[in-house]
Amino acid sequence: MSTPLEQIGIKAFAAVDLLILDEIGKQHGSDSERVSLFAVLDSRSRDCRPTIVLSNETRAGVESTLGAAAFDRLCHHGTLLQCQWPSYRRQGGQPR
Repeated sequence: MSTPLEQIGIKAFAAVDLLILDEIGKQHGSDSERVSLFAVLDSRSRDCRPTIVLSNETRAGVESTLGAAAFDRLCHHGTLLQCQWPSYRRQGGQPR
């Protein structure tokens, strides 16, 4: 069960016009985080609010991090765009 303060945060993230979640897979991955993310994504899905998720993880990694139910809500009427290019940082950050 989330605290009243957590509920305020969940409602705030659920209500913005466009939510962009970056670095998915880099958080601690606690059950509490997963529950809160599900609550936000579920609310946004029901209200048809757009959400963008960015991650260096594979599709399976993002699903594992978010949980199957939250990932399912992202995929419903969503588009998965996988970019398969090499890391800019690993190339020394220099243009080719």
